[in-house]
Amino acid sequence: MSNVPEVIVLAGPTAVGKTAIAQQVCRQIGGAIVGCDSRQVYRYLDIGTAKPTAAELGPVQHYLLDVAGPGETYHVQRYYDDATATINYLLKKQIVPVVTVGTGMFFEALQYNLISTPVVSKEMRHRALSAVSNNRDQVYEILQHVDPLAAINKGDTQRLVRWYEVYLETGKSMRCYFSKRLSKPRFSALNFTLERSRQELYQRINSRVELMLQQGLVEEISKAMQVGYDFTKVPVVGYSEFMPFINGRATLMECAEEVKKHSRRYAKRQMTWFRNRLRFPALQLGTSCMSEEAAVAHIVMCWSNRNDLS
Repeated sequence: MSNVPEVIVLAGPTAVGKTAIAQQVCRQIGGAIVGCDSRQVYRYLDIGTAKPTAAELGPVQHYLLDVAGPGETYHVQRYYDDATATINYLLKKQIVPVVTVGTGMFFEALQYNLISTPVVSKEMRHRALSAVSNNRDQVYEILQHVDPLAAINKGDTQRLVRWYEVYLETGKSMRCYFSKRLSKPRFSALNFTLERSRQELYQRINSRVELMLQQGLVEEISKAMQVGYDFTKVPVVGYSEFMPFINGRATLMECAEEVKKHSRRYAKRQMTWFRNRLRFPALQLGTSCMSEEAAVAHIVMCWSNRNDLS
């Protein structure tokens, strides 16, 4: 692998502005966006995942959106396969891949550590979903007993289900399938983390949720349920919080406040993960810091001078 960057990576928490900046960078250097988001891969979940529209992207191609449907589990291995194939395709076409990272585990698998997990039957998937839904504490205790070193957050439903279904299928901990982390990334990349002050980021999150409601988020949730999504069994931030409203147990605004709260917590976890695991050079965005236009100019300049970075 050459040390000259062949890929641009823009990591950052939800609502920081990754897509807008990536879009402008792509327009200037002849690139395409490669998504790295565990929610935007699902079809019909558009507004609640802040998926960019065709009008917003304009001529910029965006890959790894809408590649999975209701009932599918889009796991780390599948992302690795899809993203690797996409990046290699773009490089062959001499198009610069610009990877926008919201899901750190996906990116880490792509660049440093492939997780090769076994195929899980639909029966075991159903059993795991049912067990977590009905007795989360017991599932957590079982997984802790099987692997005391497993760092599982009991509140992370998706991860809890995934680890438990693998255990049901194989009798082993998910960690048995973790490969050794590579010392060098698979793709040589120009890396940045996009940041904003916590106050500004949280305000952007709150405003985004309000805009989503205006754009028809509740109607989107109803349609998604009609095509097979069950947000009570598999919680998705931005969707599951509105189930009490749909079922007549809470007001719309009460549910919206829950989305804001959960989104802020998610953004905080993302920021912590990026700082501790990736440690990329940070571009501090905001009214008192760097504008999005200045960030784009800086990224493009670094890309133009990438031969000097090798």
